[in-house]
Amino acid sequence: MPVVVVGLALLALVPPDWWLRARAAVPHLGWRWLPALIAVAGLAVIAGRSAARWRRGGDDRRRPVAERVPLFVHVAALLALAFLVAVVAGLGMWVAVGRPDLSSATTSGAGTAAWSIANTFDALKIVLAIVAGIGGVVALTVAYRRQDHSEAAEHRENTKLFNERFGKAAEQLGADKSAIRLTGTYAMAGLADDWEEGRQTCIDVLCAYLRAPYDSAARDEQQVRHTIVILIRAHLTPELIDTSRRPRWHGYRFDLRGATLDGGDLSRIDLREGTFLNLRGAVITDGEVSFSGAKFSGGTAAFNEARFLGGTVSFVGAHFSGGTVSFSDAEVSGGTVSFIGAQFSGGAVSFSDARFSGGTVAFNSADFAGGTVAFRDADFAGGHVDFSTPRSWSAPPIGVVSTQRGVSWPATAS
Repeated sequence: MPVVVVGLALLALVPPDWWLRARAAVPHLGWRWLPALIAVAGLAVIAGRSAARWRRGGDDRRRPVAERVPLFVHVAALLALAFLVAVVAGLGMWVAVGRPDLSSATTSGAGTAAWSIANTFDALKIVLAIVAGIGGVVALTVAYRRQDHSEAAEHRENTKLFNERFGKAAEQLGADKSAIRLTGTYAMAGLADDWEEGRQTCIDVLCAYLRAPYDSAARDEQQVRHTIVILIRAHLTPELIDTSRRPRWHGYRFDLRGATLDGGDLSRIDLREGTFLNLRGAVITDGEVSFSGAKFSGGTAAFNEARFLGGTVSFVGAHFSGGTVSFSDAEVSGGTVSFIGAQFSGGAVSFSDARFSGGTVAFNSADFAGGTVAFRDADFAGGHVDFSTPRSWSAPPIGVVSTQRGVSWPATAS
């Protein structure tokens, strides 16, 4: 390749006989076409050599240039390339200024100014500036590629470290001793904070732990499970996030389908747009699952097909300005679902096709100012749904009437 570059440079500097004969035969074939022809030929040769080297296999391609090409050859090739660029640039300038006679120091008969030594130095300055500019672009490109390569290597190293931490945390979560499992919950949550690309995976592992079969009589296991819920809350509650400076987990999925819950504190969380808390088919046995003071501003909490056998699911003081909380096809046979003091200014809460055979759904002191609370096709076979003392009734629930059994309606709305 260096020999090719040097040959092209000499060809541009000393035109061969065949080019002189071609100029004599074709009057319009001027000097300006020679550099273009040389450049095209050079690019073709370089492309051909590069393709041939690529076809030779991957082993040679993976070797650094410093190993494949001696230093003096590499330097000579770059100098020859710079020389070729300078020659082509000089010829281009010469053509651009009207091809003056470089051998004459007097004004030509056509009135064209003679080419002086000062003109030569000025032209050399411009040519060298062009070469330097091209060299600067090449240097910036090389620096960018080096930086990109360094960042890619750092990314691979970080990914390797994250994978090792992930394996260790997963191993701890599967340990026999509850203390080690508890350590694993914090390790997995900490990894989720540090590893943005793998955050959803870490969240999925924590949620999968909550979906696993569970004996509520095992108090040590209950502590591990409640800790996971606390960690989820800590990453979805704005004031806790601001205090601890931990990353937010908004915009992620929390898959708790079919999980057995006997308590858990999710109070004051903010379910923003893109956040999905999926409790479809969950079983609430006892204890309290708290969403007290939570803000539903665009996210989703799905209790579809959930079974409320006991305990309490609390939305006391929650604010619904957007998003959805769905209890569609849920079964309330015990316990309490409390919306006492909740504010409905937007969003939707749906009990469509839900079955009430026991327990209580309470909306005392709730503010029905907007949004939708729907009980379409709900089955009130038992239990109690209490709307008797709302704070505001400008947007009452739909799909339910005061005459239905088990429904307490405001006296002023009867």
